Amino acid sequence: MSIPYAPVKLIRVPALCRSLPRWIPSSIRNRRLHSTKTVNEDELNGVFAVDKPADMTSNDVLSILKKSLNPQPRPLSSLGRDSGPRNDTPSSRPKKLKMGHGGTLDPFATGVLVVAVGSGTKSLSQYLACTKEYLVTGVFGSATDTYDLTGTQTHTAPHAHVTLSSLLAILPNFQGPIMQQPPLYSALKRNGVRLYDLARHAAATGRPDALKNIPLPDPRPVTIHELEVVDWITESPPRVTLRVKCSKGTYIRSLVHDIGKQVGSAAHVVELRRTRQGEWA
Repeated sequence: MSIPYAPVKLIRVPALCRSLPRWIPSSIRNRRLHSTKTVNEDELNGVFAVDKPADMTSNDVLSILKKSLNPQPRPLSSLGRDSGPRNDTPSSRPKKLKMGHGGTLDPFATGVLVVAVGSGTKSLSQYLACTKEYLVTGVFGSATDTYDLTGTQTHTAPHAHVTLSSLLAILPNFQGPIMQQPPLYSALKRNGVRLYDLARHAAATGRPDALKNIPLPDPRPVTIHELEVVDWITESPPRVTLRVKCSKGTYIRSLVHDIGKQVGSAAHVVELRRTRQGEWA
């Protein structure tokens, strides 16, 4: 996917990039960075978006970018014997590149991940709070503990009765303001510990009931602005692809899980792609 960018000023970036992956936008690979204001050419400041590949965390993306864009100090061997005393004062050392992203994507998910560097990180809060859009494919007939294909199957359910008509009949129940229960495998915290860490620790014990002893997060209000079927595959088991436009805090995995239950079956996510985050698409 080639991500189109908002019409903002292009700032030259020093020759710091080396063999960047193809999923990094051409503006970065070509040593240019989108920015909304003029800055010193020796600094990296601005906001851009990458098309995150699957099987990579959002922090993996930042790590790759930091290694590629951050200037490295010259090795001592390159200074030579007669180069004089080293200037190793704090002001002479390369600055640590400040970088962050505007909202985590699950490792298996792909699509738009907003990244900011330097002074651009001040605007990240608006991307955490903005409306987002997704394409998600769910398969009926089984559920997993993570609500997606990366988890362990928890149970199966009948699916022969699930048709496009029966699905369309219940989708309006998930549009507008709703109360949604986040999945146990989420970045939400309980007593300072991420829930997914609690869940993984419990699963590692090997006890079948270990996960049941961890209470699910409380339901919370979210808004599904738009929800439509873009593809329906009638096979065994059936699967559906939905386009979702939603508010911050919405868990698409929970949405598919809950739709599966309401249609009298079970469901989990097998593909997830963020297609828009704020003005980035």
